[in-house]
Amino acid sequence: MKVRPAKRPFRVVAGLCAVAAACLAGSLAAPPVVRESHASYFVPTPPWRPKEATLVRRQGLFHLYYTRGIPTAPFDSTWTELGHAVSGDLYNWVEWAPEIPPRATEWDNHQIWAPHIVETDTLYYMFYTGITHSPPDWIHHQRIGVATSPDLVNWTRLPEPVLECLDVPWTYCIPSMEGAGDFRDPYVMPDPDSAGHWIMYYTARHRDAPGELLIGAARSTGDLTQWTGAGPLFNTAQRYTLSSVTETPDVFEHQGRWFLLYTTWNKHPIGIQTALHPLADSSGWSAQQFLHEQVPFNNTDPSFGPEHLVVDGHELYYHANSAVDGIEFLEFVWEDSLNFDLIDPWIVDTALSVPQPPLAGVRLVPVLGAGGVRLVVDTPRSLEARLWIADVSGRRIQLLHEGRLPRGRSELPWDGRASAGFVMPSGVYFAVLETAGERRVARFARLR
Repeated sequence: MKVRPAKRPFRVVAGLCAVAAACLAGSLAAPPVVRESHASYFVPTPPWRPKEATLVRRQGLFHLYYTRGIPTAPFDSTWTELGHAVSGDLYNWVEWAPEIPPRATEWDNHQIWAPHIVETDTLYYMFYTGITHSPPDWIHHQRIGVATSPDLVNWTRLPEPVLECLDVPWTYCIPSMEGAGDFRDPYVMPDPDSAGHWIMYYTARHRDAPGELLIGAARSTGDLTQWTGAGPLFNTAQRYTLSSVTETPDVFEHQGRWFLLYTTWNKHPIGIQTALHPLADSSGWSAQQFLHEQVPFNNTDPSFGPEHLVVDGHELYYHANSAVDGIEFLEFVWEDSLNFDLIDPWIVDTALSVPQPPLAGVRLVPVLGAGGVRLVVDTPRSLEARLWIADVSGRRIQLLHEGRLPRGRSELPWDGRASAGFVMPSGVYFAVLETAGERRVARFARLR
């Protein structure tokens, strides 16, 4: 029987050590004890490989979105969309159609990276990194955009980014210079100081140290499309992390203490710091510890992009694992308020473990005109369908069609009236098409 050695304590100090190397002396001396992992994985169909990922659960199903690409391809052909896979139990996965590809004529015209999803009462918001490459003005310039969805299947992108280095005065930001517009890896969570408000973390370069990447923060007063800079987290600068690149932040709370996880370019890539507030200054964060010190029986060195999600009282941990070219899923088991282990995730008891992808070929496109809007529906075969209009709160205001649609194209007009007969005001509306148990949503603006 293998006896597990005692875990090194997670030392929480009053502030960061003056010399990071001295703080970590001795912590790297003993090699980790590696055990074979039996955790669950999602591995895309070759030749696709995953990078950063986000996981959300809806109606019993886990939806995984991840940066998808072919790393051996030329740079302009890699990481150009978000893969989408669905599971009922974290062990059996079905790949659905990819989402959010680059838009040739828009600001996110080159590559799509690092999704992160948050849920509100009415919509899911997907934050992502879009790359603009339009020389000579924009050279691989990274900016953060948002897409919204009511169902995790149909996404509508905002026309402009919601945050970029030009909005944050402390960043190194020269859009016409390669590498001088790095601004990526959004992570968004509720602001613990104010109900309904939000905090965003991201990766950027500081204007006084453009040779390194660190983590910055921004705040929103409730509108997830409007953000104000909250400064850099200097505790993630190179002098503290021993890495010129600190990226992919993830922040969560456990028993009154906040944990910041991130990826470095160190031998042991995933770092951890703790504080009593998620926006503490550099003196409020503990010295860096590496994830491999917390879980010496797990080989975490091939991993990057740490993420955390609480589901039904279980605390999931997942990250990209380059050893298997997949996303690895584990579960936190806490020994005390600071120390934890990572074990195989629980098996979810569900009949939805192998869902089928949505019906391919169904399209819904709103066409605006002087008399209202025409909803253009394309179907690959004749099928039962229901089409209705909702306002921004999700309230159904008019049913346009219920019954069988013919194969091919149908056009269904909406004159701007509610079911009660009165004319609806100007604003944003959603057309909702339900077919074969699936739902497609198109967002449009009505102007009177």
